[in-house]
Amino acid sequence: MLKNYLKISWRSLKHARLYSLLNIGGLAIGIAACLLITLWIQDELTHDRFHENDGRIYQIPTRHFYGNEQSWGTGAPPAVAPALKKEYPEVLNSCRLINGTISLTVSREDKIYKEELQMADPALFEIFTFPFRQGSCSQAKNNIFTIILSSEMAEKYFGAQNPLGQFLTVDNRYEFEIIGVLEPIPANSMIRFDFFIPLEWTNVFWGENYLETWYNCSFICYALLAENADYHDFNDKIKDFITRHYPESDTEPFLYPFHKVYLYMYGRWQSVKTVAIITGFILFIAWINFINISTARSAQRAHEIGLRKVIGARRKQLVIQFLIETMLITTFALVMALILVELLLPLFNDVVGKNLTFQLHRNSVMLIGLPLLWIITVLGAGLYPALFLSSFRTITAIKADAIKLGKKSILRKILVITQFSLSIILIISTLVIYNQTSFLLDLDLGYNKENLVHVSLEGKLKDDPELLRQSIQGNPLVKSVTFLSRDPTSIWTNGSGWSWEGKPEDLDPFVTYQGVDHQFLKTFQIEMAQGDFYTATTSGHSNLVINESFASKIGQQNPIGMTMTNGDEVLTIIGVVKNFHYQSAHHQVGPMALYLNNERIHDWLNFEFAYIRVDDEHLSEAIEFIKETTRSLIPEYPVEVYFLDEDVDRLYSSEKKSRNITTSFALLALLISSLGLFGLSTFMSESRKREIGIRRVLGSSVLKIMRLLTTDYIKLVLMANLIAWPLAYYLMQSWINSYPFRIQLHIHYFIFASLIALLIAILTVSYNSM
Repeated sequence: MLKNYLKISWRSLKHARLYSLLNIGGLAIGIAACLLITLWIQDELTHDRFHENDGRIYQIPTRHFYGNEQSWGTGAPPAVAPALKKEYPEVLNSCRLINGTISLTVSREDKIYKEELQMADPALFEIFTFPFRQGSCSQAKNNIFTIILSSEMAEKYFGAQNPLGQFLTVDNRYEFEIIGVLEPIPANSMIRFDFFIPLEWTNVFWGENYLETWYNCSFICYALLAENADYHDFNDKIKDFITRHYPESDTEPFLYPFHKVYLYMYGRWQSVKTVAIITGFILFIAWINFINISTARSAQRAHEIGLRKVIGARRKQLVIQFLIETMLITTFALVMALILVELLLPLFNDVVGKNLTFQLHRNSVMLIGLPLLWIITVLGAGLYPALFLSSFRTITAIKADAIKLGKKSILRKILVITQFSLSIILIISTLVIYNQTSFLLDLDLGYNKENLVHVSLEGKLKDDPELLRQSIQGNPLVKSVTFLSRDPTSIWTNGSGWSWEGKPEDLDPFVTYQGVDHQFLKTFQIEMAQGDFYTATTSGHSNLVINESFASKIGQQNPIGMTMTNGDEVLTIIGVVKNFHYQSAHHQVGPMALYLNNERIHDWLNFEFAYIRVDDEHLSEAIEFIKETTRSLIPEYPVEVYFLDEDVDRLYSSEKKSRNITTSFALLALLISSLGLFGLSTFMSESRKREIGIRRVLGSSVLKIMRLLTTDYIKLVLMANLIAWPLAYYLMQSWINSYPFRIQLHIHYFIFASLIALLIAILTVSYNSM
């Protein structure tokens, strides 16, 4: 019996090749999209879950209280982690990493590169699972001049040689013995590094007692709790932990599960939910196609159904017959989807910025999910058509009128409306996300980022940066040169404790610090709001320039001449610069103090970068000149020239990925919807051939007949807009409200999306009509 069902199903698919291809193609595209996104979601959900101690590792962020204001940060003071381990038995182990990496020169013989080094406690390898290919971290506990490499860096510097016991020179001064080589760190790990150096080396590089402070929150700290420890109860115990050791502190530590940091602390969970919903949309649209095309063909199948019933076929047998046809279509679609996934995965990786692999035999989620998806698709897409087609009465089916059976499905119209509603929502979302991302990329930063390049100050240039200015300033390709202590796109030096006359007791602003020289304003093309900027003769010992945000905190319309104190410093405000962005536009511009540091008054704000405005008409020549001149001054260091506008663009990489994903799936939704509409309109055109012929004989023009055939679909698409617009407005308004700097949801986004959907519907149906 089964063999007979399969044979009949195969004949039916061969007989209606066009509809079979449309059904298989639509389902294949929907399933392929579902599989690709499942790989992405799986990668996101398993981020940092490969560690053996997973579930017991906690990050130690901190809350900060500034008068009546409160904020939180991912970092903690360096003294916190070891003290927690010492004082609380629940903490089995702890470790610290510097926040980010440090960029230093690494060399061996004739190989010299600028590398990113991670400094951390050796306990990192006891808490987290980073297996060694060679060696171990045991020597790092007693010898700070040891280094551990990734396998990639070991090959880069030593080729096929055994690197253990050999040395690398760091910063052209320090010799580090290689004690270990790591296995490749999984791509979905937040902690990633190619070079590991013991954290205690900071006492050599940055000065003694650097790791004993209770106020410097520039470290990422982790704790490993005992299996029976409850971190909620533990958080109640340690609220005053820092203030007990350092009463002047306004910081409160707390534990946060490490496996939740990526998804929840950094906000990835919202993206995962959004993409999962979009995937559901795509698959649902593909199911709608199948249902619509299958039920639209009811007239063509009616005679077959009637004859089967005449010779004794029961409804149950007909349902099984149609479900088997759906099984065949779904199986073919699934096979085609697997082929599409293999072909499209490299392109998909480029879109999402990952390196996903599709290894079906090793992926338990896929091995379970694919059969489940097959069953859901068969039932979800095939059950209603099977019940619908098998429900025809024998006489009605034999006398079937193609036009009546083709027109009477109210459910089919509802499904078409639903299909296009989802497509229009995706189009509107794509337009809004694209424009919001473009808005952020083109946002007025308060300075001119174009034609502004930077190089790191190394060696003697760090001690005397004026050497570089003197060497390049006279060239007409160079417009101006300034020196900064921090990267202007991500300044991490900040603090509180400012006082001035009349300051409210509950006000203690959190201020960001930047070390500048007198050409900062000219080079960055920043405008003054009040007063004057530093000049070549200004003293940095007693003068201060602040931004408008800091001035607003002070509460004076004209703060010029006011005296400010910060610790032992007494400074007079001489100028207020207009606000400029020193973080991404995800944040409001906060209070900022610009210190004149030409005389190296503040060691913690020593110049690290030279920013150079160059001639835009001879950009490549200017870059080459700067690179060669800098190399001639510090030949022992590698020199690279970077563009500031590229640094700014990198701040919005997540927005770019969201834009790419949404755009891709909006196009897929339109493609699948178009396939379904093509199938429907093809069938309706064929079923109305007699009517069209009579109308032509009676003198109707092609245009009138096309209008007749497209009117019903245009009505459906217009009705879809009534549903899609409010839903899209709610979703997109909620999304853009998360940005302090955002676009307005203008009506033209909705109108344009509707026109796209309408145009595609008209073109699809009109093609068949003609």
